[in-house]
This record gives sequence, structure tokens and C-alpha cells, in this order.
Amino acid sequence: MPQAKNAFVCAQREKGEEGADVTLDFDELQECIARCGVDKYRSITQIKEGAKVRAMVGNLLGEITEEVALVEATHVAAPRFDPRSGATPAGLTSEAYSAWLRVWDQMGAVSKLHGFPLWEREVHDMLLTNLDALKSVFAAYAASSLAGDAETMDIDELHDFVIDAGLEVDGYAWQTMAAQHKESSLGSSDDVLELHEFLSCVVRISFFRANTRYGMRAGARSRQEETGGNLAISTGHAALKGQGRRGACDAALGRSARRSGGSKPTAQDREADATAIEAPLPGCLFDVLNGCVLPHARRAGDQQLFRDEIMPSADVQGALAECRADLSTWYELVSEGADFLSLEQWLRAIDSRQLLTDLTVKGHAVRLTEPQARQAFFLAAKTPTEGLLPNELATCVVKTACDKYRHIETLANGMRFTNGHKVRAFVANMLGVADEEDVLADVTPAKGYTPPAAAAGQRKEGGARRSSPTPAPAPAPARRAPAPAPAAVSHGGGAASGADTAAAAAALEQLLPPDFYDSLDDGSGKAHYAIADVVEELAERQEALRQGLKKEHGVILFAALDRVRGDGNVPRTGLREALGHAVASEPALLEMFLKAVKQVAIS
Repeated sequence: MPQAKNAFVCAQREKGEEGADVTLDFDELQECIARCGVDKYRSITQIKEGAKVRAMVGNLLGEITEEVALVEATHVAAPRFDPRSGATPAGLTSEAYSAWLRVWDQMGAVSKLHGFPLWEREVHDMLLTNLDALKSVFAAYAASSLAGDAETMDIDELHDFVIDAGLEVDGYAWQTMAAQHKESSLGSSDDVLELHEFLSCVVRISFFRANTRYGMRAGARSRQEETGGNLAISTGHAALKGQGRRGACDAALGRSARRSGGSKPTAQDREADATAIEAPLPGCLFDVLNGCVLPHARRAGDQQLFRDEIMPSADVQGALAECRADLSTWYELVSEGADFLSLEQWLRAIDSRQLLTDLTVKGHAVRLTEPQARQAFFLAAKTPTEGLLPNELATCVVKTACDKYRHIETLANGMRFTNGHKVRAFVANMLGVADEEDVLADVTPAKGYTPPAAAAGQRKEGGARRSSPTPAPAPAPARRAPAPAPAAVSHGGGAASGADTAAAAAALEQLLPPDFYDSLDDGSGKAHYAIADVVEELAERQEALRQGLKKEHGVILFAALDRVRGDGNVPRTGLREALGHAVASEPALLEMFLKAVKQVAIS
């Protein structure tokens, strides 16, 4: 009040009689208001004198509050990028550029990222430069599932893309990354991504995976759903200057904090978020596009190129001719004599061989993901919902082999590693004849695939090369007939001798009580027993086997029984023979069972 009175008096230019001059003319009123504005906002040094006067006028007229006036006067604005202000980029028609601008206009989700709009032009240009490739990637994954349409990408298809591109890093795995799917489609009436939402998702993921500590302060986790994972979001210059978000954003954030019991982030919190930025946009987007997405993600034209050039090539067909008999046997065993090999059986079979891996072998990247194996299945099968026919397996195997070894063109010794070599190598992996290191040995690549019979002979001379069990193919059963009991194989992959098989059968006969097999039946009528239950029952019913089966021998027996099906189950029909084959196929198991026979005889 004293300041207002002083401004009033000082604004009067002529003094009247004492107590009589209590008015101001218009010019004097203007000066009085100016003096009041300067006095009122004196402590805000960032506001210039003229802005203080304008703020005071707005306060008097009721047009703005002191807070709004302060924000308007101190707001640091970064100029927005207007892609329509320039000419159409070279190489693009006006129609194509207009279509791109419609996509860009819908990418509002990127405006929530730190530093927007300082990097807006660079991100726009980077996406436009790689637009054709990104459209091809989007089309490949949008059409990769049996359900849904080819114009949108659902959460499972996005997960496939993340795995194929290798986007997961320590501190930012899929469980957290999946929130970007929701964040990128905010405002949409569905839960799938269109092209503009997919591009927004790629930009957001690139930022958060490169700055995993961003937002990881106390209280930030309470806003996970609103901020897209484990990260707090700031807008534009607010985070850069530590001034916070305003208006509706602040109100929404305050409601969220109250609901979660947290407190509204302070300027210090936002400054702490800003200091956690290790790789800002657009650099982190460049790294993701050129280091992950473009080299590793599938493209829409990959399938046609495979059908037209790779599959019919003489190199690939020659490799298939060598492997055809063993692939036929493998098909019959895994499909259990059915008319079709299901997707589940295909994935389970290659996973049981530990072929879904991301390895570096002798300096070569060897990588196969489940989405790649699934895509190969869909490509090969005429009716994927029913499964693969026998004559379709070759296409599935070749596609998977080319994907697994696609980063290898030349071996360390300078020899080319052709598609035919890749097929031989993968078939050897499937059959357990050789692992990835074996097939990439610095010798002739043709050594990658060796028929199982020859491989057995090599191992008798040179010892086992794999530590995991490797079965030899069994004779093919008749169509629609139940799958036969697995062929007995040695630990290194060779066939068990007749003497070992007889010894194993005799040992089981002496060690197991007469009701052992009946005791496994729980009355459910299931056609299979869980292998874990069989091993556990063996340990419980025979004390001489208990100690060994509770340790490493139990693991060996489990693996030996699981060789053919690969799903942790063993058929109840023929269980006695399957146990005998399993024990005979593993020298360590056979030795343990024979010792147990002697121990029981002594006791």
C-alpha cells in the first residue's frame, strides 16, 4: 500500500492546495501504473521494464494473473521447425512429400521427449532420409502374425521387431520398453500402431534406451504409466531451464502425484533428470537406426527375394539333396507321425537344441531369434494354422539357416560361406551333429554337415565334441502311426551297442520294483509322463540311485529322455524301452546303474 500511495503522489505533476489535489489526469494515471508495475515486479530481474508495465496493466484489467504474467515474460521459447516453409526435398515428388508431412503431423508423441523442439529438424530429416526402409520394416512386421491386418502393428509384432533389431539393453528391457507402445498410440481408439505411431515409438525407444538413468530419481517411478516406463518426461525448454511444465500438463501431473501419494517434481528434480541425459536426440536415434534397425530388422521384400533367388539356387538345392533323408527322418520324429508339423513343435525342437542364440563365434555374429524362426515357418507353410507339410520343411530350414548365419560371408581362412554351406551348417545344428563353433571351423565349409553315421565314426576316434546330448536319427515311422521309441545313441552321438542296451535293461529290471511303472500313473489317462516325475520317482523308489539322480546324473537322464520330443515329456507307451535306451546311450548313466546293481546285491 505505501508503494501504491507513493506512486500516486509521484505521478502528480502539479500540486494543489493541501488536501485538495487527490486526482490524476490520464497522463498522470499512466505514469502511476508504470511506477506500480516497476515496483511490483522489481525483484524479478529477468523481466524488462516495459514487460513489468504491461503485466501491471493486465493485472488491473483482470486479463492475466501475476503468475501468467510472470510466465509470459520469462518464457524462453525455442523456434519450431516448419517443414512446409522450404522446398520439396530432392528426389521426392510433391505428392510423396505431402504424404510424409501428413505422417509427420501425427507424430505428436515425440514432442514429450527431452529437449523438444531443439532437435525437431534433425529427427525429421533423419526419418525422411530412411523413410522407404522404415516403411519396409513396418510392413514386414505388420504382416508377420496369423491374426490382425497388414497395416497395423500389435504389441506382439512390436516385440518381434525389438528382438530382431536387438533394441534391449541393460536397464531397459522389453518389460519397460513395451510402455512405449501405449505412449505412442495415445489418443487413438485402438491398441495397435499405425506407421506414424511406429515411427514415434522408434524415436522414443531410441531416447530412453540410450538414457536409462533419466528420471530414475525418488518419486519418478510413481508416474510410470504416464511417462512411458521408468522415465520421467519433460517438455521443451522447461527441463533444460529447470522451470517445470505448465498449464494442463502441470495439472495432470499434480493429479497423478496425488493419486499415487507422491509429490510434484521440483525444479531440482527436473534439473537432476536433465543431468542424466547421456545421449540426447538426435544422436541416439542415429545410433538405433544405423546400429540396430536397418542392419537387423526384416524388410517387406525379403520373402520375395528368398523365393526368387535363394531357394531355387543350385548351391542351396545341392545342400538339400545331401540332407534330405535326415530331414525327412527328423520331420517324422518331431511331428510324431502326424500329417503336419505344428509351429509349437518346430519352435520347441530348435529351442531344445539351443539354436535360438545371439553368439559371436570366431569373430562372426551368429544370431537366431524366435521371431525369425516363426517367420520362416509362416513363409514355408501354405496353411500355417495347420502346420508344415513334409515337402515344406526344406523351405523353412533354408530360410532359418540363412537368417542364423546371414552375417557370415567369408570365414577366417578366406573361404566363402555360401547359402549352401549355411544350410548344411544349420541341419548339422538341428541334428546335433555339430554346434556353431564346429561348423565355422577354419577348414572347408563343406565340413559343416556330416551324415550322422559318419559323424558317429569320427567321434569314436576323436571323442565327443559337444557337451550336450546329440541323438542320431531313428528310422522313419509310417504316416499317422505313433512315433517309435527314440534310437539309442552314445553321449557323443553314436549308436549304443547291443551289449550296452542289454546291460541297461537288465540293470533296470533288477533295480526297479515290479510296480514302478504303475506307480507313475495318476489315473488321468494322459498319454505322456513328465520326465521330471519319472526321474524323481526313480530316486525315491531306489536308494542306490538316489544320490546320483539328485545331482548331475539326474540332469543327464532327463536330457537323454528328452531328446526326441524336446518338451519335457516321455510317452507312457514304451517307457520301459525308452529308459533302457536312455541309460545305454550315456556311459555315465550306465556306469551308475551297474554300480547300483552291485551295491544292491551286496546289501
